[in-house]
Amino acid sequence: METIKEQIQEMINRETRAWNEKDAETLVSIFHPDMVWPWPKNENAHNPVDWIFPFGRYNRKRWKDNWQSFFNTHELIHNNRDTVKITVSEQGDGAFAIVRIDTLWRDKNAMNLIGKVLSVKDLQK
Repeated sequence: METIKEQIQEMINRETRAWNEKDAETLVSIFHPDMVWPWPKNENAHNPVDWIFPFGRYNRKRWKDNWQSFFNTHELIHNNRDTVKITVSEQGDGAFAIVRIDTLWRDKNAMNLIGKVLSVKDLQK
């Protein structure tokens, strides 16, 4: 039986493969139904106070369509991900992971979308 840490690492690996393979179906399959995803309004908006909610609350079809549209119009240059830490609660009923992400996408107009983010994953029982 997999440990909780192994389950979370597998979730991270699945997400990484989805990005690398431009697989919108797999990508949305790992999102929690209560997820929201704030975005910087532009490439210079590093302060979360300036972020927006273009996708709204998780909606499988809408999010899948949005990601598929993105994948169809962008080329992945690199997607480097490093699991920094996975922590499980003492009770074993919750956990989170911190993933350092360095990704670069190029759209058809040769504009680069550079992402250096920290992704937090959690597993709830």
